[in-house]
Amino acid sequence: SSGFDSGDRETNCLHAMTRETRQAGRCHGKQVLSHRRLANQQQQDHQDRARRADNATLEDQCHPRKIFVGGLPHKTTTQHLREHFADFGSIMDAVVLRWPDGRSRGFGYVTFATAGAAAAALKTTHHVGGRQIDTKRAVPGTNKVFVGGLPHNCTAAELREHFEAFGVVSDAVVMIDPVTNRSRGF
Repeated sequence: SSGFDSGDRETNCLHAMTRETRQAGRCHGKQVLSHRRLANQQQQDHQDRARRADNATLEDQCHPRKIFVGGLPHKTTTQHLREHFADFGSIMDAVVLRWPDGRSRGFGYVTFATAGAAAAALKTTHHVGGRQIDTKRAVPGTNKVFVGGLPHNCTAAELREHFEAFGVVSDAVVMIDPVTNRSRGF
């Protein structure tokens, strides 16, 4: 005989289960607290980003010498960009972004030697390859999302409103066909 009768074994098992349950409860409580802290921190981060975006001027958010060039014809090369924008000042870098198979993605960047040259380039409309292109200051470190298949009557305001449900939207652009004045679908 082990010195315990069946009642003692049940009591010991009950105490062990109660102790495990209490420990599990403490662990679960820590997990719940950890999830709450994480959710609170994420909410605080989101509010901080929104506050910075709201309080920052366009100049604060954008690169002073670099411009985004969108709506490029697919045959546009980096050399075409350099030649077109050279009239505004010395160019440090220019690039047309391409897919892995070499096809143009339809946009690129030009970095000027001075902020004044970039500002001058942004003051006028541009045509490359017979097409009006879109130019604006490049925003460093952004997470951009390409949205295609938009209806032709979609506005930038509607696009912004939709994506604000997921977080702060710093810019929403719908490319417009200058001939028809309707959305190009992206």
